[in-house]
Amino acid sequence: MGRFKIATYNVNSIRSRLHIIIPWLEKNQPTLLCMQETKVEDAKFPAKEFAAAGYHVVFKGQKQYNGVALASLEMPVQVSFGLDDGGPVDGDRLIHGVFSGIPVVNTYVP
Repeated sequence: MGRFKIATYNVNSIRSRLHIIIPWLEKNQPTLLCMQETKVEDAKFPAKEFAAAGYHVVFKGQKQYNGVALASLEMPVQVSFGLDDGGPVDGDRLIHGVFSGIPVVNTYVP
């Protein structure tokens, strides 16, 4: 495996910051970008913009609150959302993915 570069960003509304994120991805090309507080429901997540920049993106969110996403240059081997602890539903606050054999946990904790 070559160099694996991870970045993280609390976006505080993915649609409001997309004009910053996409050019930054194209310039810096991290292997993986972890995003928190995306504040957008899944149907309105800007997945096409990430794909056009060469990134696969997995996400879970809700309108105006929470939301997590992983954008990567490669497809994740596996993805899961939330804790598997029997507690309250928290899939829009925690995402887990495996990339090149590396487990990554991205969480939004206000």
